[in-house]
Amino acid sequence: MNKRIFYLAAVAIGFLSLSSCEENEDNDPTYVIPDYLAGKWELKQTGSLNSRNILSYEDVAINENCEYDNLVFGADNSFSENDYEFGSTCELESLSGVYSLVDGNIIVNYTDVEEDLVLDVVSLNDTQLEIVYTDEANQLVFLKFTKA
Repeated sequence: MNKRIFYLAAVAIGFLSLSSCEENEDNDPTYVIPDYLAGKWELKQTGSLNSRNILSYEDVAINENCEYDNLVFGADNSFSENDYEFGSTCELESLSGVYSLVDGNIIVNYTDVEEDLVLDVVSLNDTQLEIVYTDEANQLVFLKFTKA
């Protein structure tokens, strides 16, 4: 009798464990994937590799009359890059275009620049974005942003 109760309990547990797997966010038509990338991202740190290939970051210093350099990714795939330079006044240089996401990379197609920019996404969440790209001098550039 005990063996029969044990067997029935084991079968019941097996069925319960199978039925609990049926609900899944992947199959939920109301589940919306968060769009962490859309928004304004302010540059907070720049990184570089030392002679031993160890990555270290430094905080970005800004003038009190300027904003942080920033990237703006629109939900409609629009893109703008805003760089602030301080001479006697704060001067803004801005580029715009469109972006796409391909295999974990952000591909930026500027409106007035012929060459696309490929940004490798190192990490992304709802408050931080870390990217790396290769500049014109064939050097790796590491950047950390926070969402504004």
